[in-house]
Amino acid sequence: MLPTTTSAGAFPDTASLQGGFPSFAFTQNPYVAEPSSQNKLHGGSADPNSVELFLANIQMAQEDVLRVHELAKRALDDLQNAYSPGRTPTQADANMAALRQSLEHLAMLLRQSGVGGLPLLSSPNAPSEDSEALLNVTNRTLQEEYERQKRAQDGASIVANRLGHQTQR
Repeated sequence: MLPTTTSAGAFPDTASLQGGFPSFAFTQNPYVAEPSSQNKLHGGSADPNSVELFLANIQMAQEDVLRVHELAKRALDDLQNAYSPGRTPTQADANMAALRQSLEHLAMLLRQSGVGGLPLLSSPNAPSEDSEALLNVTNRTLQEEYERQKRAQDGASIVANRLGHQTQR
């Protein structure tokens, strides 16, 4: 039974009710995307499950990541050189605000497009280490760790032998 305006103030009036519940009872979760938010990203006409839309979302996310990276570099430069002559706090504030806005936009894009669940790999034209170099680094690291563990074990055996000789006397 819904309260009416004739009730003696014990219940909120119907103007403050949404779906039979007071408006303060349920707030919208900002981290849950609306069901139609996928279509809002590309004008509302695209199929949310199409490969083309998914690739476009990935491309948009990569562009936004690059933009955030550049803005972060500028903001870091502003912080490192804040007391240098010719630097103004207003420019640093503007760069920080732009970075914050770009991060919010990127988070919204990743959340609404579904691309946020994927790892963001660097672009294909970025230099990467070949498998031979990775194998060499791995082998060298393993050899160094082996030598360190062997030295520790040898030291422990020397101590154990010394303690064993002292107890026999």
